[in-house]
Amino acid sequence: MAIEVQVREGVLSQALTEYVQAQLNAHCPPALPSLYLDRLDTVPDSVVFFDAEDSAVGFRLAIRAFVTSHADLMAHPNAAPPSTDVGVIQLLGSVVLVDTTLQVADLHSDTSGLLAPAPIATAVQVVVDTALAPLVGTVLFDTAPIVGALGEEIPAQPSLRRADGVVAIIFGVAGPLRCQLTPAQQWGVFLDQGAAISILTRRLPPGLPVNIRWQPNGATPAIVADIHIALAGLGIEVAALAGVLTATIGFIVPASIRFSVSWGLDLSGLASPLEPLARKLAREWVRANIPSVTHGWPTELLP
Repeated sequence: MAIEVQVREGVLSQALTEYVQAQLNAHCPPALPSLYLDRLDTVPDSVVFFDAEDSAVGFRLAIRAFVTSHADLMAHPNAAPPSTDVGVIQLLGSVVLVDTTLQVADLHSDTSGLLAPAPIATAVQVVVDTALAPLVGTVLFDTAPIVGALGEEIPAQPSLRRADGVVAIIFGVAGPLRCQLTPAQQWGVFLDQGAAISILTRRLPPGLPVNIRWQPNGATPAIVADIHIALAGLGIEVAALAGVLTATIGFIVPASIRFSVSWGLDLSGLASPLEPLARKLAREWVRANIPSVTHGWPTELLP
């Protein structure tokens, strides 16, 4: 049984780029030898993820450095001075799993690509590493609401994996990682057949005569439960009904799991005048016995 929380690499890339740029903008760098560091700009779409040691996800992010001279700085007291692009700094770091969160770790810069003398490259490296040190420990994604919603259904401590354009936090034992997100999804929670059936089973009344089975349906699979219910109304035995619940699971932000349920009844053999009463009693029974789900009206009358 496994539960996966998948996040697109592009989501993490955007978050890292924005955090780094905000931190660089907020830092006031000291003067360099004979020059001033005018600005440090993250390069758009430059984040590259790769597998790192200790089950971490490594990343590289390019930062372009611009310098200006003292003379140009003094000549433009109320405007941006002309600046010179001296090349790209590579920011190296990793994304690690800490409890239920994805966090930034191990940040350091590589200034070997700067077109500048060694003393200036070294000084720029000190500036970058000092400015970005506070980002270590920044939370990029927190699965705590998901863990809280699933509760005791969480099968094991999570692990971190990367493949197919996604970073996945996996609870339990899973097969090869593949992206299951639709084009419109930035992240999603995915349960395997065993986990989904287990969650529904725990929410059904104990001792209920039910046969639960998995119903594959592409990107929208469902759980089907065949139930036999003895109903009585107005002091008269109405029928022993065969019903079918078709349930789909949804995660409601910030921390709730809900089932959407449609159901139908097999009323064959029941006298037609009793059918409205049977439907009413069945609807009341479902609402009373499975209160943690959202209920749909009967969608079909089964033969």
